[in-house]
Amino acid sequence: MLKINEKDTFISRLYPMTKIWFAIGLTIGIFAFSNYYVSAVIFIMAFAIIVKDGMLKEFRVLIIAAIILGISLFMIQGILNPTNQTVIWNVIPGTNFTFYKEGLIIASNVYSRILPLVAALFLLVRTLNITELGVALNKLGVSHRASFVLTSTFQIITVLKREMQHIIDAQKTRGLETEGNLFNRIKAFIPIMVPLISNSIMKVQSQVIALESKGFNFNIKKSYYRDPEKTNFDTVMVVGAILFAVSGVTYRLLVI
Repeated sequence: MLKINEKDTFISRLYPMTKIWFAIGLTIGIFAFSNYYVSAVIFIMAFAIIVKDGMLKEFRVLIIAAIILGISLFMIQGILNPTNQTVIWNVIPGTNFTFYKEGLIIASNVYSRILPLVAALFLLVRTLNITELGVALNKLGVSHRASFVLTSTFQIITVLKREMQHIIDAQKTRGLETEGNLFNRIKAFIPIMVPLISNSIMKVQSQVIALESKGFNFNIKKSYYRDPEKTNFDTVMVVGAILFAVSGVTYRLLVI
């Protein structure tokens, strides 16, 4: 589970909904343009920010996954695509292990969309504070109950992961084998899951009591512990994302 980057950068200071709208506009624009140069510029800019903000270590895992995906994509499309006709490279003469131009072009078009999105969405996930997102949704008119469910859903993943690790460590001290072959892992599943589920139920009950004591269900104006502010730069970013998306869609409809 990726942790939020707490460094004070211009991306982390952006309003939560600005990041969401910017990601949506970027996604629409990338898929609409389908241009290698546009994709390359977006990827280079996102990668430069990732390096500058010290997030390269976490991003390295996604880069490896993207490389593996790219190799698989180019091999499958380059060799097996039904539209393949023009031979580029016969790897092993006398066999069907041959790369074709049509398949490689299709793979390039798909991969040029995936790679910049991986970098851009990584930045979104690493800098988006879920609590501040809930506050921003409240200000948009979303019910505080709905925003609480949304934020709790994301936060519970980290909590469950931490709880599971504590339970695994405790069970190991009691002699439970949690590693090794598949049989040992299956055998350790129930002793780990039972306390995890029971602890989760107890935490939910405690959380319900805490929320009730704080007047969560009262129909009064709520105050916020973290109240992000929207600046003029946020407006510029949102407008830029919208223009990029609209330009991409227009290009797709009129040019292609």
